[in-house]
Amino acid sequence: VTCLASGSKDRKIKIWSIKEKKLAGTLEGHSSDVRSLVTFEHEGVAYMASGSYDATIRIWNIQSQRLFKTLKGHSSAI
Repeated sequence: VTCLASGSKDRKIKIWSIKEKKLAGTLEGHSSDVRSLVTFEHEGVAYMASGSYDATIRIWNIQSQRLFKTLKGHSSAI
């Protein structure tokens, strides 16, 4: 494990470098509180899924720290 992710009521996800003991990046895109985070790998690429009170799941490429896809379909917080 080389990083830690945290989500907050500020609608942002912070990526923290464990080795360097500092902030490594900020992911923005949710329009409400970030409620859940999970990491997974697909075809050798590391991703993170974030759930929010905005009723969306956002899939992020951890390496590039860019939004990959937004999933919609829920009618309340995830």
